[in-house]
Amino acid sequence: MKKFLIIFLIAVLCLSIFSCGKEEEANNSLTNLVEYKVVSAPMTNGPIIMDMAKDDSSNYYLLDLGYVKKVPLSDGAILRYDGKSTKTIQISKSSIDEKSISNSLTTAVAHTISDTKIGSATFQINQSFEYAIGGTDFGFSYSREWGNTTENSISTTNAYEMIEAKTEGTEIVFSQTIGGNGEEEGTYKVMIMATCDVFALVTTSSDNSKIEEFSYIFNARNDIEFVTLYSKDGVFPNATDNKIDLPDDFYKKLPIPTKNIGSSDEEIKEEIVPKPQYDKITTTMDPLCCSHDTWYDKSKPAYDVHQSRHNGFSMGVLNLYGCTQADNKYIIGDKEDFAIRYDVLQDYKNLPVAGFNTSNISNDVATEVKGTSINSKVGYGAYWIRINFKDGSQTEYYKTDIFKNTSKGTVLDLVTKDNINSKDVERIEIVIVYEMFSDKPFNPSWEEHTDWRCEYTYEFIN
Repeated sequence: MKKFLIIFLIAVLCLSIFSCGKEEEANNSLTNLVEYKVVSAPMTNGPIIMDMAKDDSSNYYLLDLGYVKKVPLSDGAILRYDGKSTKTIQISKSSIDEKSISNSLTTAVAHTISDTKIGSATFQINQSFEYAIGGTDFGFSYSREWGNTTENSISTTNAYEMIEAKTEGTEIVFSQTIGGNGEEEGTYKVMIMATCDVFALVTTSSDNSKIEEFSYIFNARNDIEFVTLYSKDGVFPNATDNKIDLPDDFYKKLPIPTKNIGSSDEEIKEEIVPKPQYDKITTTMDPLCCSHDTWYDKSKPAYDVHQSRHNGFSMGVLNLYGCTQADNKYIIGDKEDFAIRYDVLQDYKNLPVAGFNTSNISNDVATEVKGTSINSKVGYGAYWIRINFKDGSQTEYYKTDIFKNTSKGTVLDLVTKDNINSKDVERIEIVIVYEMFSDKPFNPSWEEHTDWRCEYTYEFIN
């Protein structure tokens, strides 16, 4: 029985709002790059050890790896400027939430850490933390001797309480006027940035011959700033000058700790540590109207007048569980909770298509869907799934009549943990098709059939 406890308190960032309600002047020399500035800690004699301890089976280390400047904590706000009328770009307090911060820091890790897996150790991201081993506090106060600061950069003050305190009674925390100073047409993006200290929490075997557990930790300092970026084409690439890199065998050279925090022969009361909770990630699938009776061929779109039939409503949304998001890719955090579900948003017998007497999903007799393996009657809608694994293998399956007997609020299980079978996933492709029937009021002889195809692909990393 493991005789130590490591508790992570996730998403604890200190955000100090300096620009509340302030109008900023336009900068005509703006860049479109999200530039991470990495400052690695000196490792001439190995990593800087902030604290270390041991029990009779393992050694525990807290390492200072350096810091990264200009780390986006949240996407903030985007404005598409037409080069004519004056517009205002704003960041509201309500847009800064735990999910947006978690996604931004996960992206930061991917661009600033050279390797997110050492040996058999797993990678985790934690924004701030406190921990104990066997009920004994494993201290982490320190004063850095290198660089330009000696401040204690670790904080466990809740970020959201800080925001409330700093912006009490104020919803808009940043405001900037675009236009009137020669700004070019294009996309302007304001990002909330801060310097983040980077740490590693390492558990090794008693002789330091192998790593048992390994976590990177990003912790934001209280030096928040609002940075405006500009892009002609709306693209904001990430860039970094270098990455934090630990030598492959660094752990073998760590000193054996002298502080003993317990023995496996002692009776230590264990605490149950709740596993991390992952917010569901919702995606709306954009419907494409294909020419009728072309087997839902997306290369043959219908006329624009037909495309408009779906304006103002969606049949449903995709919800991804057990994952985090980095840029436009996803990381599976908990394979036990992994799932992709489709939440039905409409009554398939009564669709809200404007200008028609009745609209519904009809019983389509098509027995093929282009680009999929569907080879039976589509009926009241169908879905097709293909899962590509990192070992080069893949699996695909489909189901027809998916909307039959459903109602608003019905949840369809598209992918479950059993479908991935604990394997490493590279990509999951999803196609949903259905035929929509509509007729005109006061003209029962007039009717219209439109074929709709919705697609989305999840790309996974790590």
